[in-house]
Amino acid sequence: MISFFGQLRQILEQNFNFSKKNLNFSDKLFRLVMQSFERDLQYQKNLPSWNQVVEIVQDVPPLPTTIEKALRLIQDGEHVSLRQLTAILEKDSGIASKILKVANSALFNRTKEVSNLLTATTVIGLKTLKGILISTSLKDIFLPETEFLKFSWRKSAICCVVLRSLSGQIKGIDPEDAATLGILHNLGELVLGSHKEYKKICSKSFEKAKLEKEVVSFILEDYLGFKPSLVTALLSKKWNFPDNLCWHILHKDSPIDLLGWSGQSFLMHLLFQAVTLMCELCMTGINYDSISIRSILKAWKSADLPIDLCDLEKVINTALNETNEADF
Repeated sequence: MISFFGQLRQILEQNFNFSKKNLNFSDKLFRLVMQSFERDLQYQKNLPSWNQVVEIVQDVPPLPTTIEKALRLIQDGEHVSLRQLTAILEKDSGIASKILKVANSALFNRTKEVSNLLTATTVIGLKTLKGILISTSLKDIFLPETEFLKFSWRKSAICCVVLRSLSGQIKGIDPEDAATLGILHNLGELVLGSHKEYKKICSKSFEKAKLEKEVVSFILEDYLGFKPSLVTALLSKKWNFPDNLCWHILHKDSPIDLLGWSGQSFLMHLLFQAVTLMCELCMTGINYDSISIRSILKAWKSADLPIDLCDLEKVINTALNETNEADF
């Protein structure tokens, strides 16, 4: 009889083209996924089967043809032709308009207006562009009609701006990776909040989180029995984002002192968690004395980063005032 985790590997291989021979699906990521679920199994009696989680990801409608073509080209990485990419994107005036809007948004703080698509793709960067193409496409598919979805989109936009801005102050952190984490990190919540079976649960969780001044994803996990970040991580892997970004997304809500990471991975994750938590604090009023905030404060102090958390809060509030969610 195949074990639960053996079944999981089969499901992932069948649905996402992951195998031992596929270098895109590393054993390290698999072990991290396993560890995350082993912890959940210890604390959750009614953990949904992996089949259910994978079905949620499978239910996501296909992306528009133009986006799919652009993503395939971006997958070539350093060998991609920006002129060829621009030619594909120009065929859809709506997408082209959104890319120009992002390039001229607070995210890049340009003094001179970007007026052509080729310059816009250069300014944005391929990894961040990929995240923006996917997120804006999903936004068109899943219209943000509920307060929960509006909050999720707004938070993604703010985190993207703030992470890109602050990452340049920490040696060794790629601003494009940081911005991509910001724009991607809430995609699981977006999918769940638009799913017919989970829409009401998401709205209920959002209201309860505001009332109890708690992190929304923690309340969602209590109701769902699994971490929303798992859905985001699987979607990110499905769309071929780098393993390191998938690891950070998967462990968005994991206690940072228990991950055992060090070096630049630790600093990136610390910045990522701090920005997402502080952003939520500014938007919904998380209890400043919560375990999550205290854990970040402790880790932030020990890391001796050149950014004060009080300054971080100011940067987020400035971004909230200056960034329009419609720009993304």
